[in-house]
Amino acid sequence: MKEPAKPLYLHGREPLRVSLDGPALRVRMQQSDDRRFPLVRVSRVVVSGAVDWAWDARWACEESGIVVCFLHADGSPCGRWIGQPSTRSTFGEDWGHFIDSDEGQELFRQWRVQAREQAIRFCAFCLGHRRNPRELAVQVGRRATANPHFRAAKRGLYGLAYARCLEELAKLGLSDADKSLCLVAPDLTASIQWGLHPGLCDWWRRQSTLTMPQLTAFFERNRSTADFHLRDTLRRFAHFLGEHM
Repeated sequence: MKEPAKPLYLHGREPLRVSLDGPALRVRMQQSDDRRFPLVRVSRVVVSGAVDWAWDARWACEESGIVVCFLHADGSPCGRWIGQPSTRSTFGEDWGHFIDSDEGQELFRQWRVQAREQAIRFCAFCLGHRRNPRELAVQVGRRATANPHFRAAKRGLYGLAYARCLEELAKLGLSDADKSLCLVAPDLTASIQWGLHPGLCDWWRRQSTLTMPQLTAFFERNRSTADFHLRDTLRRFAHFLGEHM
C-alpha cells in the first residue's frame, strides 16, 4: 500500500543545505549523515532557521506541487514558494472572479466575520465556556499579552497552521500569483488555531521550554483536528462562493 505523503519540517538550529538528489530532496547537516526525502512522500515543507536551498531543489518542489513555507524564529510566516497552480479544481478561478466583482470585498468581509465567530463559538463549547465569541477572544488576547510563553505558543502554532492552509489552497488552484491568497489564508489559519486552542491551553502549561520542534510535535499529534477545522471551513467557504457566483 502506498504511504501517504507527510510534511517535512526543517528546523535549522544549525545550518542545513537542501539539494536535489534524483527524485528526492537531500538534506545535509554539518557533522551528520545526509538524509534523503523522496518528493512523492513530501506533502509540504516547513522551514525555520538557517536553511540554504539549491535552485534545483526549489524547482523540483514547484514542479511537484509541493508548497514550501518559511517561518521566522518565533514561528510566524515570512515567505512561501508555491509552484504552478493545480488544474484539478475550479475553486481558485471561482474565488478570483468573486473577489474581483463589485460586491465581492464586502460579501467576503461579512463571511469572514461569521466564520471567525463560528470558530470561536465552537472553541468555547469545547472549553465548556458559556460566553459569547467576543468575550472569549478578548480573554485569549489578554492572556497572550500578559504571558510571553503563551504568546510564543500561539504565534508558532499560527505559522504551522498557515503552512498547512497553503498546502490545501495550492491543491485548489491558488498560487503565488494570486493576490487573493493573502485574503483567505489567514482566515483558514485562524479556524485551525481556534480548533486547536483547547488542546493548546492544556499542553503549553506543562512545557518548561518552548521550541519549534515541540510545537511541531504538538501540531502533528493534533493533525486530524487541524484538518477537520480546515476542511470544514473550506467546505462552508465553497458553499458561500457558490451562492454568490
